[in-house]
Amino acid sequence: RTEVMYGPGGYAYVYLCYGIHHLLNVVTGAAGEPQAALIRGAQGHPGPGRLTKALGIDLTCNRSALSELSGLWLESGEPPSRLATAPRVGLGDATPADQALPWRFLASPYSGSYSA
Repeated sequence: RTEVMYGPGGYAYVYLCYGIHHLLNVVTGAAGEPQAALIRGAQGHPGPGRLTKALGIDLTCNRSALSELSGLWLESGEPPSRLATAPRVGLGDATPADQALPWRFLASPYSGSYSA
């Protein structure tokens, strides 16, 4: 299921979570370096499952090149005026030190640090 992450960046990695939510990741690494960023939400659509449902993203979008030709693409826009960091959520199996790492990024209207 994760094979697409081992390819070049610029592709969608979509998978089913808990058997009900489709989650969208953007592959970001070079070929052979499995790296992707989970798209957790967008303006008006908080949460990764709500976002994909609203946009009609499902498993048929997995491995799609992110381009207008595929129907799934990213657009540039104004960068957020503020960016906050917070600990990631859902890492119950990680060590306390790893759970506390500030690897969750939140754009405006949040400011400073954020507690989930």
